[in-house]
Amino acid sequence: MMRQSLILIACMLTLCVNACKRTTAPPARTEREKHIADVNAILRLKMTKMVAWSNRNADVVTDLYEDDASVLENGKSLHGVDEIKKEIMARAKVADVTGSTSGAGGTVAVARSGDIGYSHDTAETTVINPKTNRAVIKKGDYVTVYRKQGNQSWKIVIDVWTSDSPALPMTDKMLGAFRGVR
Repeated sequence: MMRQSLILIACMLTLCVNACKRTTAPPARTEREKHIADVNAILRLKMTKMVAWSNRNADVVTDLYEDDASVLENGKSLHGVDEIKKEIMARAKVADVTGSTSGAGGTVAVARSGDIGYSHDTAETTVINPKTNRAVIKKGDYVTVYRKQGNQSWKIVIDVWTSDSPALPMTDKMLGAFRGVR
């Protein structure tokens, strides 16, 4: 009888301990875990941006930027998501302006405060030279600054792109498409 009572008490204690474990909150994330999560979020955003720009998907691209973001590209300045969207739409009208884009990996960093970060990378973009109708690989760099939003997501604040290659000549088709978007 004593043995059965001890077994019953042991089972009850085991159930109570397991029940208590299930109701406790998960341990708080360490600063390092938060930092890694922020870096990974920026990496995902960076890849989404690259694919969306390559596919000329204006809606996806503009969702990645803060409303008053700036894009600085080889001497051209775009301010606000409306101007960024117009630029993407102009590029989409001229299918041969931009081809595929690929990045090499680059650097991602987040401030200790966890509210701002940046990425830097090199990129190769395949474009069609309108004079020769042949693919040309343009190489360049970009630096993107991100800011954490109130809902803990990240948005692009500033996007700076530079090209190591000379600009390609514009055809009448390209000039007409860029003039037509206002």
